Amino acid sequence: MEQNSNTSSKNILLTSKVLDLSYLTENLGGDKEMLLQLIDIFLSQSPEKITLLQESIEQENYENIKGTAHFLKSSFKIMGLKCSDDLKKIELLSSKKENLEEINLLTKKVITNFNESIIEYKKIISLL
Repeated sequence: MEQNSNTSSKNILLTSKVLDLSYLTENLGGDKEMLLQLIDIFLSQSPEKITLLQESIEQENYENIKGTAHFLKSSFKIMGLKCSDDLKKIELLSSKKENLEEINLLTKKVITNFNESIIEYKKIISLL
């Protein structure tokens, strides 16, 4: 992560090896306060959704798996997590109500990416 020498709320430069921050940097126009709000929402709401996904898999509740994967796919894409293909596949498999084992494996990959993103976003917050 790098921040340029101008720390005003309209000029922030974010880089990450874990996250694709292009959506945020292109669409927020450098608005530091909006970025902090989005990160806060992401960090506060996403763990609940991850837990719901895991519980739905344990309960073999394909409708909840599908709905939760869909929600996470949109949220994670905005926030730059690199697991949207895995979430698409989870959503597809759960809509067909098949291959719970593969759904579980894909979910573990998503959770790994999510956990890495939490660390990265905490670093970003410390730089802002």
